[in-house]
Amino acid sequence: HIRMFVMDNYEIGMHMQEFFEINIVTRGKGEHFIENRRIEANVGDVFIVPPMVRHGYLGGEGFDVFHVLVSDEFIKKNITELQMIPSFFVLFTAEPLMRATAKSPLHIHLNDKQFLLINEKLHESLKYNAKYDVYDTLIRSSFGLLIITLFQLQHS
Repeated sequence: HIRMFVMDNYEIGMHMQEFFEINIVTRGKGEHFIENRRIEANVGDVFIVPPMVRHGYLGGEGFDVFHVLVSDEFIKKNITELQMIPSFFVLFTAEPLMRATAKSPLHIHLNDKQFLLINEKLHESLKYNAKYDVYDTLIRSSFGLLIITLFQLQHS
């Protein structure tokens, strides 16, 4: 299962969850904490957090974050297809763990053009209400497009 939503004026203490999380800063400046590391978080920054990794955000007023929550069950059910996406493993496992200990910031940062493209596509996904039969299909499609786009942006 996949859920997408925006949290305005976002701030949350250190926590862990049992699902994957993709967070995209859509407004303002704040701080992202992962394990014992603090990273400045700005518009266009993308943070991927695997299950059971301690993380949090400090931002508050004017700091908005788009969340894509992906259940471990969804990953397991679709692992064959997901592994066909180049660098899926790097994006969802290696990169977040390396970020926790790297000397310099290690995360995806979208330039203005990339951010506008991804932000527009994700917000389009929010227009569909769960009451529609096609909702799950649209969300899965948006998730796949997001992963492929993030991979392409990393390697362009």
